[in-house]
Amino acid sequence: MIDVMTLAGSKILGIDEPEILFGRPDLVHERYKALARKWHPDNKDTGHNGVFTHINILHTKAKQLIENGKWNVPGELSFKTKAGKEYVLRYFKTFDFDLGKAYLSDTRITYVIKKEFADLAENANKMIGALKYQDKEEEKVISKYMPSIKGYYETSDEVILMIDKPADLIRMRDLLEYSKGKIDPRHVAWMISRMLHHASYFQWCGFSHNDLSMDTLFVCPEHHSVCVLGGWWYTTKFDEKPIALPTRTIDNAPSEFISKKLAVSGTDPELVRLTAREILGNGNGIHLVNDPEIPKSLTNWLRISGHGSALEDYTQWRDKIVLDAFGKRKFRVMPISAKDVYSEKTL
Repeated sequence: MIDVMTLAGSKILGIDEPEILFGRPDLVHERYKALARKWHPDNKDTGHNGVFTHINILHTKAKQLIENGKWNVPGELSFKTKAGKEYVLRYFKTFDFDLGKAYLSDTRITYVIKKEFADLAENANKMIGALKYQDKEEEKVISKYMPSIKGYYETSDEVILMIDKPADLIRMRDLLEYSKGKIDPRHVAWMISRMLHHASYFQWCGFSHNDLSMDTLFVCPEHHSVCVLGGWWYTTKFDEKPIALPTRTIDNAPSEFISKKLAVSGTDPELVRLTAREILGNGNGIHLVNDPEIPKSLTNWLRISGHGSALEDYTQWRDKIVLDAFGKRKFRVMPISAKDVYSEKTL
């Protein structure tokens, strides 16, 4: 068990599970009092308003978990299905998303979706299950970047969606944070290639993913691959109305979607551009022009709207933009691994 009194304020701010900070239910009161004394703003030596506020938030959550009988052992997710089966999952990282909470382990990502979003969970299950391929060769190439459902369960108040995840994958947001808010443009280039390739595949399948983002995309630096493991709850067939959409997508959707209110082929490539700008350190693109490390042709391409077609965008990117920006294609080693990013799997 960790000694929470020695944790740096930055570490405490990075904790979003009360179980990690307080350990066991019987330790909550004692640990809270000690931490509150140390981090209270009135403490001239160690006081910090932000850390103190975060501790109070976690304390409130802790009491609610205990009251509702949902306290989990740190690093373990346990649940009981409607069919009466009980499962225990080990994980090393968790993060919130629109529909609930996600848990990362070495071999899977588990999405715990609130019951009120059961229709979106079912949509993800259906759309993943309906992925199609032209032939066995294409399936062999593309399927390894698409999600494979390990389990789909219902509890009394949640839906559990488990997706296989190779151990070498890193959530794109975690990779960005490890890279201190900006990823080398040369590596962003191959990520754009992979994202546009996937968006083109989705277009061929006849749907829009609608949530290509740093939280739904997972990267393997060693093999220069990008996998689309999350966000499938928003996936919609073309010319059909989405069940729901994240605000980020609505704010950056093409004009055709805004006018039709139906899924269109131009949404995913716009989200690719947005994601690329974000991992370059500036989501709106305004400051990219002042970054000497980013080629002008890349900056210009990222700041304009696409063709309304992932296939056309991918062709232009592959045959012109990336060549103008970086010259002849060359494999550049990205010396980062999942072990580096997730070196502290538990506090």
